Amino acid sequence: SLAAVAALAASPLARSGGVVAAWRTDSAAASSEPAARPRGAVSGAATGVQFVVRGEAQQVVRSVGGWLNYTLDVTEGVFLLPRGISFATRLYNGVSPAPLLLARPGDRIRLRLRNRLGPDVASPNDGKGNGLRQANTTNLHLHGIYADAVSDDTFTRLSPGQEKLYEYLLHPQTGSSLLFYHPHADGSTWVQMYGGMAGGLLIEDEAQEEALGLPVAASHVALLQAFDLRPSSKNYLGATLANKGTSAIDPAIANPSGFQGELLVVNGGEALYEALPAGGWLRLRLINSVQDSSLSGL
Repeated sequence: SLAAVAALAASPLARSGGVVAAWRTDSAAASSEPAARPRGAVSGAATGVQFVVRGEAQQVVRSVGGWLNYTLDVTEGVFLLPRGISFATRLYNGVSPAPLLLARPGDRIRLRLRNRLGPDVASPNDGKGNGLRQANTTNLHLHGIYADAVSDDTFTRLSPGQEKLYEYLLHPQTGSSLLFYHPHADGSTWVQMYGGMAGGLLIEDEAQEEALGLPVAASHVALLQAFDLRPSSKNYLGATLANKGTSAIDPAIANPSGFQGELLVVNGGEALYEALPAGGWLRLRLINSVQDSSLSGL
């Protein structure tokens, strides 16, 4: 049930970047969607927090013949949230979460990152080694990958119009793993990642999965994100997207209901009901992409 999802998300299991968790339904009643439950909101324990799960299918890209070749275009787009909330931001291939990448141990991964954003806005921090700046400059970090700085180069700075090919070789003994990809350019990581540029890489070791023998009826990768809509908060969404005046994108935040709180979403959207047989298990792989807020200790 969604209550079980909310309880799991609030548990210590969800405190690391990538978590694998599962639970079992105890009755046949849990296998169907409650007719009277409105689609969308399930209130969390904290005031002003809403826990929601996306209903649409997530985009998935699978490796073929030992290779995963894929292009990630960084473009401007609109992030649509529950309650009619939306804002202009930067996205991978126009969606958030970004496409889920599926690979196996021993695979080679080639990710071409193309910066399709407009020009950066000049700021006093340009040319410095720290400070918020160049909100349209980006790069790629595969969080959790066992690789050197040549493969996972977080020092590269791709200006608008530039591109880079990132190549990784997954060790045959990697095992089943959940990784998290996101931008990591100094000065723009905050505005880009917390604005929606985030996705998962799931490595599935078939032999390991068979040995575990988990009786899973359904499985999901769930990316947790939070958006602070309290204007007085230091983490206010508008302030994050402004990047201290260095953003070239007007966020044009729409909040028709006047919601003021921290909106916690999973895979970006509204409620998902998973039909499970009595005694069936649902496996959730969680990525905590929540910024510094009261929700970051999930």
